[in-house]
Amino acid sequence: MPASKRKPASPPRQTSRQANDQNPAEGKAGHFGLSETSAQTLRRAHAVQPVTAIQSEYSLWARDPEADILPACQELGIGFVPWSPLGQGFLTGKVSATTTFESNDVRSWFPRFSPEARAANQIQA
Repeated sequence: MPASKRKPASPPRQTSRQANDQNPAEGKAGHFGLSETSAQTLRRAHAVQPVTAIQSEYSLWARDPEADILPACQELGIGFVPWSPLGQGFLTGKVSATTTFESNDVRSWFPRFSPEARAANQIQA
């Protein structure tokens, strides 16, 4: 049961732990996962409740997990699920500096998808 991105005001251990304490008894959650978390939070959560998998953005464009998340997953025996391995479509060649995004598309507000950033990255891609 992957934990969706939480609101900043909700404490991760209380919210996740409460859901996990209630659901396995009802047969609803056999596994526990996290999304977009730090290695420190992953270790803290795993000490309280075994974490099965973590999901984070990972591609040739976003390699941040290599520094600490992937080593922590390997050390703790936790699976890693890459989110957006094709750079949210950019690495497919189908996104250009002139591509437009709907307002409900996350790329419409990500700085790396501004027209200027896309034009600069297109030259290198």
